[in-house]
Amino acid sequence: MVEYEIYAWEPTVSPHKLELFRALRDSGRVSRITYIAQADLSAERKQQGWSRGDIEDLNVCLAPSTSVIDDIVAGSSENAIHIFSGVHWSPVLSAGLKAVVKRNRRFGLMREPRASEGAKGLGRLVHSWLTEGMYRRRADFVLAIGRNGPRWFRRAGYAARKIFPFAYFLPAPQTEQIGQEREIPLVVYIGRLDLEKGVSLWLDALPLTKRKAKFAIAGAGPLAPLVQTRSTETSPPLAVLGPLPMAEVGGLLASADIVCAPSLSTNDGWCAVVSEALMAGSAVITTCKVGASICLEQDDRLGQLVPTDAAQLALAIDKLLEGDLLTHAMRGWRSSWASTRLTSSAGADTLINILDHIYGGTRRPEPFYA
Repeated sequence: MVEYEIYAWEPTVSPHKLELFRALRDSGRVSRITYIAQADLSAERKQQGWSRGDIEDLNVCLAPSTSVIDDIVAGSSENAIHIFSGVHWSPVLSAGLKAVVKRNRRFGLMREPRASEGAKGLGRLVHSWLTEGMYRRRADFVLAIGRNGPRWFRRAGYAARKIFPFAYFLPAPQTEQIGQEREIPLVVYIGRLDLEKGVSLWLDALPLTKRKAKFAIAGAGPLAPLVQTRSTETSPPLAVLGPLPMAEVGGLLASADIVCAPSLSTNDGWCAVVSEALMAGSAVITTCKVGASICLEQDDRLGQLVPTDAAQLALAIDKLLEGDLLTHAMRGWRSSWASTRLTSSAGADTLINILDHIYGGTRRPEPFYA
């Protein structure tokens, strides 16, 4: 059985991808993983409560020079596979891509779609057409993240046979993070507090709900003052929790019955909190702008998709509150569904099946959410 040698190229260290590469390393199908990033976790992400933990167990190279990048590629075997999380704006990505093309190494892309709304979205599409021709021709695969990923890359000219649906695959939740039923359900928002994430839409929806519930919001961002002001004005009451460390997010999700991710932009390429919420057993409400909303189309018991409209969001919250989808049994079912599809081990299996198809001629695998 073929063992793969993988080089992962990132603009910054990503907590949402580290576990995938650890799972690949431990899969028995990968002989070596080298993780190359332009920079460590950003200060902005740390302010939002993100942390990456130790990375000493991975073969990590941070901020390499162009000469070091060339040495890394030259030292990789001809059968190695280089996976790039993007092609734009990062010296590590651009230099690494030039080096693998120059030395004729195998490579593919693991990318979210670029935001596609309006004139700026059209400009991004034109930019991709003008600047990615070499990568369209030479890349062996595109791991297109989220609902909108495959469509974006088809529009940007990538061959459909090279495009595979993909996700951010996260660690499996601890058993104690699967919550219990509560007398008064809890509805939460967790994430960046900015316009694109739909915070204003969520705040506008709360006064329109009619069923009894508690509401809480956690996160940091430019709309934090608005959230604080609205929390003192709105009814029902809104608990403002501020930014939560990543280690505490699981506890909040375990106590949440419904998690809302009402993004207004396809810039929300995946939305990891949707995966985390489903693995914790919470029902989820999202808009179709959210990459992870592709999961909700697979079964109505996972949650609801809504348009970017406050009244519709309020109706969706009420519908879940008055239905039978918030029982302990349903929480367990959602957690089981997500744990077999969205965990890092499931992601490793998905990627290996894709590589076996591309390089070993096996049958094209089903999408990870199937």
